[in-house]
Amino acid sequence: MAKQREQQPPPLGGAGLLDGENQAIQRLIGARPHTQLANVRIEDIDPNPFNPRQQIDVTELVESMRQHGFIGALDGRLQERRVQLAYGARRLAAAKAAGIEQIPVYLHADWDDNTLLTISLVENVQREDLTPLETALTIRQMNEKLGWSQRDIASRTGKSHSWVRDMLALALAGDDVQALVRGRPDAARHARFIAQLEDEPARQTLAQATQREDLTVDQVYRAVQAVKAGLSPEQALVTVKRQAEAPPPAPAHGAEIPVAAPDSAPADARPAAPPVGLPPNAALRVLESVRGQLARLDLDALRTQALANDAALQNALQAIHAALLQIEAALAAAGAKPASTASDLDNEIAA
Repeated sequence: MAKQREQQPPPLGGAGLLDGENQAIQRLIGARPHTQLANVRIEDIDPNPFNPRQQIDVTELVESMRQHGFIGALDGRLQERRVQLAYGARRLAAAKAAGIEQIPVYLHADWDDNTLLTISLVENVQREDLTPLETALTIRQMNEKLGWSQRDIASRTGKSHSWVRDMLALALAGDDVQALVRGRPDAARHARFIAQLEDEPARQTLAQATQREDLTVDQVYRAVQAVKAGLSPEQALVTVKRQAEAPPPAPAHGAEIPVAAPDSAPADARPAAPPVGLPPNAALRVLESVRGQLARLDLDALRTQALANDAALQNALQAIHAALLQIEAALAAAGAKPASTASDLDNEIAA
């Protein structure tokens, strides 16, 4: 291995940000204070041993290196007289294939196994060529091996909390739900809702229908809630399809026309038609009952608990959600068209 020398790193955002050393990786590595920059022989370098990806295509990168050489530098550690890289397995393989003998590597004396695992997982999440399942499994490793919460993962990878939540739910889902995403890669959020059902045949029915009939996220969400309320998967699917086919009600004269679904509803949710089919006095009795139930809640106490404890907030939302589902079921049993009174609580409950 070539002689090491103290070297200040290039400015952040400079030429070193290649092949995975993106902004998220740069934040993990930092400014590289007091690292050693060495020109290391290719034959003395190993890729990150914690990188779950084994098959890589470097054809285009090899041609580029043959023309322009190796650009930038990588980061790693010295381990038993060999250098282990933290990232850059593709660039290492391409350099070997291009006949390059040495490449520059920043050597970090304080890096341990946990550091290499962390960088490897964060790098893989940023890659665009991963399948949704590969990404989901990487998120699960962050949660289980590194002990990061969903909010930690979102902050350290630059992803949204809802995206992290969907990926983790997919990683923990059964084979039947994961098979849906293999066949329909855009259905990761559909899978998150279907995975909430404990009954495997029900999950399979909804997963197959989602792929076969191209159901939207909102339709899947409504079907899952209907199954939880006691309908069979087949009945739930009939119900959501009927709702999708029903024309929206004409607004009353002078009424405001809604222009968008609530922010907390699934992304493609549409305002649902209000329940119809009940005489006005029966509908009023239902509303009065709901108001009476809510009036008995100590909202100030709930608010105080929620601020101090996320679990308390989730429990409260779950209780309200269950009550709304019972109201929906009661309206449906009385002959009313089922409403989606619980859909606005979706994101808060699942958080």
